[in-house]
Amino acid sequence: MNSLSENFLFDTLSALSLLIAFYYSLSGIACVVYHRHELLRSVRNFVFIGVAPALGALILAYLLVRSVSDLSDPDASYSGSAILGVGVPLFIGAAFLALGAVLMVVWRLAGPSGYFDRRGFEALPREIAEGAAPPLEALAGEQEKERL
Repeated sequence: MNSLSENFLFDTLSALSLLIAFYYSLSGIACVVYHRHELLRSVRNFVFIGVAPALGALILAYLLVRSVSDLSDPDASYSGSAILGVGVPLFIGAAFLALGAVLMVVWRLAGPSGYFDRRGFEALPREIAEGAAPPLEALAGEQEKERL
């Protein structure tokens, strides 16, 4: 790895920031898309599962684009060297992103068939999201009564 960059650790950390920004911007978009049917049920839902994740995704997407443009300059890396005309951190980040995409396709084609076909679980029951569920203390009390 030292042949790529004398400061490979620092360049790798810079590349990691690109992957984090990419992942969290996709997560914000996924949150809004997944809960799109719940957004207009209340102002609280609209703000916390609509506006906040979308705004976070937009900010991180902007930072990702800004970082890519900054790290494309080889002088912006810790080593000051270039691979294929771009800075080492940008090359490392793009290489790991491509590797992840290839591994995802391989897993999709060769992995267990039911993994991608199943419907995802609901992390939060609708009653709790709407505030109609009883408090947790009441649920714990009922479970204790049933156990006895």
